[in-house]
Amino acid sequence: MGILRTPPTIRPGEWVGASTPSLLSVAEAYARLTGRKADIVAEPASAMRDPGFAVLVMEPEQVTPEVLETLFSAPFLESRTFSPGLVLADKGPEGRARALQHAVALRFSAHSPAGRRVALFPLDELGFTRRDDGSVIAGGGCYGKISTALTRQANALVSILSHSDGIDMFLGPGQAACGWHSWTEISEIGARPRCLIRGICHRLDRPIDEPRFGDAIVDPSRWHARVLFLDICFGLPATGELFDRRFSIFDAILRGGRVGALVTNFELAFTGLAISEAVSEALASGEPIGKAIRNVTCSPSARRLNRRFALIGDPALTSKVGSPQLLPRPDYSVGPYSPVSPEIGALRFCLHVGGKPDLALQPGSSERDDAIIGWLCRRGKIFDLWTSLSQVFCSAEQFQCALCGRAGAVFRSSTNAPHLPRHLLLCVECGAVADSPATGGALMGRPEGDVFRLIAMPNERVRRAVLQLWAGDPRLSVACDWPISPEGLPHTVCQWRKAWPTGPLRANVFLLHGDEVSVASAMVPGRT
Repeated sequence: MGILRTPPTIRPGEWVGASTPSLLSVAEAYARLTGRKADIVAEPASAMRDPGFAVLVMEPEQVTPEVLETLFSAPFLESRTFSPGLVLADKGPEGRARALQHAVALRFSAHSPAGRRVALFPLDELGFTRRDDGSVIAGGGCYGKISTALTRQANALVSILSHSDGIDMFLGPGQAACGWHSWTEISEIGARPRCLIRGICHRLDRPIDEPRFGDAIVDPSRWHARVLFLDICFGLPATGELFDRRFSIFDAILRGGRVGALVTNFELAFTGLAISEAVSEALASGEPIGKAIRNVTCSPSARRLNRRFALIGDPALTSKVGSPQLLPRPDYSVGPYSPVSPEIGALRFCLHVGGKPDLALQPGSSERDDAIIGWLCRRGKIFDLWTSLSQVFCSAEQFQCALCGRAGAVFRSSTNAPHLPRHLLLCVECGAVADSPATGGALMGRPEGDVFRLIAMPNERVRRAVLQLWAGDPRLSVACDWPISPEGLPHTVCQWRKAWPTGPLRANVFLLHGDEVSVASAMVPGRT
């Protein structure tokens, strides 16, 4: 029996494992704080077969890819009811004391009221929203609006979906998070990261000795969260990486000691808004986070994408948010997705995610068309997925996604090669791609000088047509109107009269017709 009453989320028979005899004293202290027993774990694979195995105490140097695979992959978890937690005990009293902070966080979570959620999506155009319960959503360019919220203690869940290489993390234009502010405290430096070797931050493209460089670097050790979900690549660096783990963003967060549990990826992660939100909602549901992680990891969508999530902390910890779901889960039968016609429009999803749901049911309005064109122009990377394809079609057809199982609308990408009459369906929910026979749409030929030409177009009147030269970044891309006849038919040619961005480029023609948009796309050489 622990020094306090055993938390209600801990079941009888649960135990804490120590990876080596030297860590058994830490495991025993952890077990006493949580009302469990302690023992030595010779092989993690054997321990995983014991349903009572709950926490593994290890030194960071012992965390290999094989250990992470054993603890957090679906084949090992499917026979269990919850994912185990990993607690890292650095050498020395300070490191071992930090390990016990996870047990203290578990104690507090059992008696804590529902808190708020802070969600940051630097890669998505979601704007900024504050909910009645204090929860906030921040999209690209909005980090400054939540920077203070991340350092307060009322955060039940902080979730961030972004790019990372394990050392730093993208937070928005000109801003990154990493442990740079505390790197001077690292002694006996091992393999240094590339930024220290070259003297240049590759994330910000700035010299690290530049005056006020530190103003652009956010210190993640100051973030407060009962549960922190970092949906980034290499969130937990394993032993054997190309750099000393102490330079990682992961280590900076643990050194701060302000996070009760950390959930993250330990490899390259093919993630997206849909599955990231599924994980966040499960973590904020109030059930033990170990159970939530196990259920998500063993779900068909996560297994198809080979998603695994490492848990640093106690699996019995709970994190309750008043309203876990912050982003709308598209429902194409009611609300803003209710179709005006029997068909289902993918653009309604785009408008809702783009922060303009009030325009979703105003087909034909110029403001709605402007919002659609603006969303597409900012999403040029969608069309970069198909470098060999010449046409992308945002279809109004209904599509049952084999990956996420949801019925919805799709982006449809077709080839113009006569011997390849196929097109690809991209689910707007989870990014899954399926193959099916091709149909008509808009096709674009290569430009001749400044003249762009359509060689096929939809058999409908077009309300609006826009030509965009995508340069890999919305800020560098340029667009102009494509001429339309009084009858609503796009002209076959368009003369580009603006300055050319430097290349290479992708030319996109957006044709709005009905409740759909056709996108004719082709790679073009840039001008020097």
